[in-house]
Formats: sequence, C-alpha cells, structure tokens
Amino acid sequence: MIDIDMYTLDELKDIRDAFLQELKDSSIGKETSARFIHNQLSSENIITDGEVFQVIVIGGSHMKKSLMRKDRDSVDIIEKSDAEVPIFDSAEMLFSFFDEHLDSSVSNVVINFAQMLEPVRRGNIFDGRLVGSSKEHKFTGLIGKLIGEELEKHINDTQNRKIRISVANDVICLVLSGLQMSDWDIIIGGVVGTGVNFGYFLDRYTIVNIESGGFTKFRQTESGKIIDRNSNKPGIFIFEKEVSGKYLFEHYNLLLKDFQCSSTLKLSKIAKENDNNAQVAKKLFERSASLVATQMAGLYMYKGKKSLVYAMEGSLFWKGWNYENMVVSYMQKLGVSAGSIKIVNIKDNSLFGAAQLVI
Repeated sequence: MIDIDMYTLDELKDIRDAFLQELKDSSIGKETSARFIHNQLSSENIITDGEVFQVIVIGGSHMKKSLMRKDRDSVDIIEKSDAEVPIFDSAEMLFSFFDEHLDSSVSNVVINFAQMLEPVRRGNIFDGRLVGSSKEHKFTGLIGKLIGEELEKHINDTQNRKIRISVANDVICLVLSGLQMSDWDIIIGGVVGTGVNFGYFLDRYTIVNIESGGFTKFRQTESGKIIDRNSNKPGIFIFEKEVSGKYLFEHYNLLLKDFQCSSTLKLSKIAKENDNNAQVAKKLFERSASLVATQMAGLYMYKGKKSLVYAMEGSLFWKGWNYENMVVSYMQKLGVSAGSIKIVNIKDNSLFGAAQLVI
C-alpha cells in the first residue's frame, strides 16, 4: 500500500488559522497571498422589463448558455444548453468560442467567467479586467484587458453589430445566486470543481472574490510540488493544484505510475472499488476535502455568525467520492458546530446569479 501524505489535524488547524488571518488582514488592506478582490455592485438595472438577454457561463472545463427574460425583479429561463470548454491559449480562441455561442437576437449578454478578474465599471456595465489565468488557460493577448469591452469590439468589427456585454467572476455570480434563499450577510459562495475559490458579501453592495486557489500558507505535498513545477504557471495557484478536479487525478498518476487515470471523474469511479488503487484514490479525495474544509471553517470563524449558508458549485464537491460528507466532517473537527451551517446546491445558480448583475 502506497503511503499517502496526509495532513494531521494540527496542521489543518494551522492552515485554517492562517487563512483566517488572511481574511482579517485583507479587511484592513494588508497584502495577502490570496487577492481578496472587492466587487462593487450597482442598484442600476440594464435590462428592461420583458427583455430577452443571454447568459454565458465559461467555467474551467464546462460552459452553459441560456436565453433569459426579465419579469419585473425576477428572470425566467427560456432555453438553455451546455458544452465543453477548450483550453484557451489565446484571445482568438475566446473570440471564436464566443462567436459560436452568441445568440443572434440579443443586445445584452452577461458572461459568468471563471478566471481572475479585476472589476471595472464602464458606465452602468459591470466588466472585468483579466489579471491572471488559472486551470492551465493562458488567454494570450487578453491579460490586462477588459473582457466585455474586447468582445464588444470584436463583434462590432466582425459583424457590424453593437451589443453590451457584462462580465463577472464565477464566485461573484455564485454569491449573488444565494440571494434567492438567504439574507446577504450569511451567504458564502464556494466553487470546488475544476478550480477552487470562495467569496462573500462584505456589505450589501460589495462582494469579495477571495481567489482562494492562490492561498500559499500551507505545506505543499511532494506530488503537488511536481504538478506545480510542470504546470503552465509554476508558483501560481498552488492551493488549487493540491485540491481541485483539474489536478487531483494527476496526483494519483504520480503516485501510481503503472495505473494512469485521465480525469478526476474517473478517479471517483476508481475510489468506489475495493483494491489498493481505490484506497489511494479515497485518500486523495479525503486530503482534498480536508484542505477545502480549512477555508470553509476559516470563513465561518471570520463571519462570526451563528449560522451560515454555503452555496456550493462544482463537480468535485457534489460528485467526488464521499466529498461533501468528508468536508462537513473535517469542518466539525476544525471547530464548526454541527447544525450551524447549511450547504446548498442552487439549481442553475451560475445562470441566475449572473442575471442579478443586470436586472
């Protein structure tokens, strides 16, 4: 049986405390390993009552798109579909992808974008400047530029068509989706899928995107060091490389060189077996869950609330082997009392949350 490098409970408590300290430091403007990007929302509506608009969700490996109609202060889904997302090496790849999925009838589009964005307002349009990339995407030619503005220019230049494009990070949209069921001050949004990230309301009109996949105050595993070294961006998003679905199966492949796996979804199937390989897979899911629990517990302590709602997104969290149960178990070991948290999977959260930016 291969010896898996697990974190002791004392180590996990130290990681929780280090993450909690970063939350506190960021609130007073100190520089931290995670970015803590503040997103100032607007109460001004872009979409008129009865208007049909499009939402496009571009995740780390999957996309969704939907036509939606505003009905006073709510929205209805008219139609929706999904597809795979390629690895975006360049601006041209994103432009081509957008051309393929843009509906010909709309004049307003909202993009829920799972990358590191600096929020920028263009008049009443919420846009995002791409300040970095993760999950092995490069976006050459787009770093430092406003995603919505660049896509608007592209459509105008190639189709002689004027549209307005709003853009926000995926965790911002996830936090906004929680307003369907909870008050703003107890909502935490968490993405644990291809990537990992958390966000929360600082006040009613400010959401903090932590970019917690970039957190560095923890011990890297040996397989994590190798994965980081061989990645497109060594030294960047090292927490994500230990935890997320984009990389978890790579840890397995490094540990079991004779038994290769091609995805974390397949790794979850391996974990359901009873052989030694399954034991390795189970331990990797548990290690990932224990690290995710440190950030969720840190957020619980930072918020200081008697109860919190965690709106969670991501195939690893919801479909990974025993994943949700292990996260909850480790949160309790890290000081979160049973019954004080509610973890929810809001249907179509990525669509409805993005729509909140414009309605």
